[in-house]
Amino acid sequence: RVKHMVDVISGMRPANAAELLSVQEDTISVKILGKLDATKVSKIFNAMDKEVSARLQKQFLTMKK
Repeated sequence: RVKHMVDVISGMRPANAAELLSVQEDTISVKILGKLDATKVSKIFNAMDKEVSARLQKQFLTMKK
């Protein structure tokens, strides 16, 4: 499921991807973001609501360690 979502989201515009990832479960969103290109991830975070973006970025960074 995550692999399929990565394929779908990598083809989306950042604003659309941000909207979709904002309503997903946090753990799934973070897994998907972890498999995307870093440039794409930063654009998606910038397009998200600030609170959602901050929460996901915190989880994303702890996952990366």
